[in-house]
Amino acid sequence: MKIDLVYRRLVTSDLIENKDIGKNLIDSYLNDEVMTIGSFRSTLFYTKDIFRILRLKESQKILSEKENEFIKKHIPYTEKFDYQKDKEKILEEKDKYILKPIQGYASHGIYVGKEHDKKEFEKILDQIKDKDYIYQEYYTVKPIKFIKMEDDKAKLEDFSFVTGLFAYNKKFISPYMRIGNAALISSARQYYVVSSLKIREK
Repeated sequence: MKIDLVYRRLVTSDLIENKDIGKNLIDSYLNDEVMTIGSFRSTLFYTKDIFRILRLKESQKILSEKENEFIKKHIPYTEKFDYQKDKEKILEEKDKYILKPIQGYASHGIYVGKEHDKKEFEKILDQIKDKDYIYQEYYTVKPIKFIKMEDDKAKLEDFSFVTGLFAYNKKFISPYMRIGNAALISSARQYYVVSSLKIREK
């Protein structure tokens, strides 16, 4: 069977873990024998390590002053987790940090320091010591008010939020906003997706 195009829904980390099953796809891709929608080249940009990479001196050299200032202002401090070097520091200031697997999705394996006591968090650090993780400064956003329906009645309630920005062909297309009140706003917890409206002045 001739295959001209592959629409890739397979997450890269899953392919790496099952590379024997996906060997034909990997070989075809590396040999430029197949075109994919959803290039593997995008992998770096959805791994959690991109937050650390953007702050490296090597990255700063190829970015503009304005871009570097934006990163410094809006991306929390991020570092690769080194068990021997970082364990005590992270444990002592656990409420300040969040742990994330470098390759991952759907919030699997993410741990928020302030959700655990010191003993629990030490066990977590021990469990991930041989895994690829980053630790990141935990940022608490100022809540904004959204309408919440309860018993067929609408009321305003404070929510924390996470905003994703979607771009296509180098142009901003649309935001994607999730709201919730847990320390982690994701599909692993109770959350809501809310509409984003583009308002034009007449």
